[in-house]
Amino acid sequence: MPSSNNTSVFASAEEVLNELLNDLSAQMKGSQFYSDHKAYLTSLIDAALNKNRDVVSVAKPIIEEAFEGKEPLSNKRLYISTAGAPLVGKSTILSWMLDEQLENGIAEDFAKVTELNNIKQQLPDSKHIVAADPDVYGIYKIARNKEHDLNESFYNLWREMSIVIDICVRIKALDKGFVVAHGTTATNQNYAATTAALKELGYQHHIIAISAPEDIREAFHKTRAHKSMYQCSPQDRSEKQIGFYANMCKKSGPQGASVYGRCIEQGAKLSWFGYDQNYNLVCILDNNTVKNRELLSDMLVKNDYRGSSIENLQSAGILPKSNYCGLFAVAALGVAVVAGLVVKAGQINQVDFGGIAKDGFS
Repeated sequence: MPSSNNTSVFASAEEVLNELLNDLSAQMKGSQFYSDHKAYLTSLIDAALNKNRDVVSVAKPIIEEAFEGKEPLSNKRLYISTAGAPLVGKSTILSWMLDEQLENGIAEDFAKVTELNNIKQQLPDSKHIVAADPDVYGIYKIARNKEHDLNESFYNLWREMSIVIDICVRIKALDKGFVVAHGTTATNQNYAATTAALKELGYQHHIIAISAPEDIREAFHKTRAHKSMYQCSPQDRSEKQIGFYANMCKKSGPQGASVYGRCIEQGAKLSWFGYDQNYNLVCILDNNTVKNRELLSDMLVKNDYRGSSIENLQSAGILPKSNYCGLFAVAALGVAVVAGLVVKAGQINQVDFGGIAKDGFS
């Protein structure tokens, strides 16, 4: 067996991939989830090799670290996605779900959001959950191991590797039967294929979508820039915001449902959270039920989806089309939170992020 500390012994991306995923079962290798990702993984590894990146010695220890102290469950096949555009607080919610250390009483604030807390209560102990995110559990760890600042040039140099780590961790976790918690933008137009592939493996997919107004996202950006934590390009930040709302609201496909609507058709659950005018985190929609119609309408109008918010989401397959009257319940939740934050209108630029990272990838 060649040494994993010398990438030069691996002549091709295929050999590198085999080394990173050397213990997969035949079932996983024959699955839709693996086949959907294999070509992309190979192209990413090729790109990293072309940059003379030391793929195996950098990626393999981080992949192995994701499973340290973890134990799979035989009776709980659950895949949680915290999904949304960059700079909305996805990674903080993911960290909270895993009982990781958060600052400024954020754990207590999240626990007060009933719908969010209900989701967490369905999760097993964190030792049974494997987390994946190209940034928090990918490029942040590459920068840590190399003792390097996460500036823009470092980010661009190692971005392919961070996505390789993210996908490999998820493939191995699904193969071994772990509960998976994944941070992602979920803006790919083929994202519904993820739900279908998870269903084939016997996994329930629960999408926790998160939105934030532009002033909160700008505060996130300034705080991370101040800490020399590169987040994303302005173009990526804008495009993924557009992509998030398109996947939620824009009809496509043979039945006319949106991307998230097709996920629901495949059996996924969808919960959607956002920030009200007082910067409180509230539930917008949970399991086919609108919880805050005013905030829902405001979010859609500000992102160019006009008309009735209910009809818009009904036509996209997010909400059922019949017997919907009487299901509206405006949430009166006053939780001052934004990623580790004590946030008021006059304090928005003083948010402490405590190391949360940018969006995921798929």
